[in-house]
Amino acid sequence: MTDPSAPPEAPEPLEPLEPPAHVLVRWPARVVAVLVVLPVRALWDGFGAAAGLVERFWDGVVVRPWVAFWRWVGRLLRPFGRLLAVPLRWFLAYVARPAGRVLDWCWQYLVLTPTLWLWRVLVAPFGRGILAPLGRALRWAWQVAGVALQAVGGALAVPFRWAHRTLVAPALRWAGRTVVAPVRRAWREVRTQVRRALGRSAR
Repeated sequence: MTDPSAPPEAPEPLEPLEPPAHVLVRWPARVVAVLVVLPVRALWDGFGAAAGLVERFWDGVVVRPWVAFWRWVGRLLRPFGRLLAVPLRWFLAYVARPAGRVLDWCWQYLVLTPTLWLWRVLVAPFGRGILAPLGRALRWAWQVAGVALQAVGGALAVPFRWAHRTLVAPALRWAGRTVVAPVRRAWREVRTQVRRALGRSAR
């Protein structure tokens, strides 16, 4: 028998309950479905409905009236086409084709053949006999003129080079030594004195 005055025994600690594996997978799948899949599906359905409306509008407002109009125009113009078919065939058979044959004969025998004959008989020999030597002579004259101009330029450049070496360059050097250098030194001295004077007055 147990002593009633003895303190009660402490209950055994309960083991923590672990959720089953399907619960751990189901909740993230539901979150992804609610936050990602449903909005994407709604947008896709909305785009599909809008595309269907645009297609119906295009088909009902543009395509079908246009096709119906051209069918009506075709039915209206079909009798006129039948009326014009016979004169048009007659015109093509008895006017246009003979006229085309005549124009082709005129082009072949009145324009093209005489032009080729003139080219072979007159222009080509003239070019070979006269224009080719003339071209060679002009090229030789151009070369001679270039050599002559080069010689004249060299001859004219000699006095200028001599004048530059013997007159201009020494004069410039003398002017730099006797005029420019003293003026530059005087200017530097004046600038230095002005700076010193301004520095003393500022103090």
